[in-house]
Amino acid sequence: MIFKAFSEETWYTLNQEDLNFSIDFPSEPISNQMKRNLDGYEVTYSLWQTLDDNEDTPILIYQIITYQFSDKYINDNYKNKQTEEFLKSILKGFKEGINLEEIESSEIEKDGFLGIQNLWKFKDSKNHIYSQSYYFNKRIIQVTILTSSEIDTNSLDMKKFFNSLKLLDKSDTTVEVQK
Repeated sequence: MIFKAFSEETWYTLNQEDLNFSIDFPSEPISNQMKRNLDGYEVTYSLWQTLDDNEDTPILIYQIITYQFSDKYINDNYKNKQTEEFLKSILKGFKEGINLEEIESSEIEKDGFLGIQNLWKFKDSKNHIYSQSYYFNKRIIQVTILTSSEIDTNSLDMKKFFNSLKLLDKSDTTVEVQK
């Protein structure tokens, strides 16, 4: 099946210089920010997403989420762990928190940063989540696409969305916090 891609003119560039990234969405995203307790530590979540109402594609939602961790959380839990181990631990909690089955996972690299690419399926539906997650500057940036069924990861819209992510600050790529 061939899926109709969004026209180039409709894509919206989201620049978040204070969070050190930019990414293109198929339309202007809505945003939300919240603080949550994670094992007794405060984590700030910032989310931007847009719904895909194009009936010619199984893509439902495009989103990017940042998770901002405190120095204390990282020092108490991950100070001597490698970036990959930190990402895998956080992603495991994400997967378990929303009842996902991992289909595949692989290491990736973007703009000099280590990342993990995942494909998950919801255990109770046909929906899938495609994600790329990166750690830098005491935050995780997770780019995700929610679909109504499994689709080719080489679809034009998926490639454009994931490839448009730019990680802007290379000054701190380690999990260890300096005192």
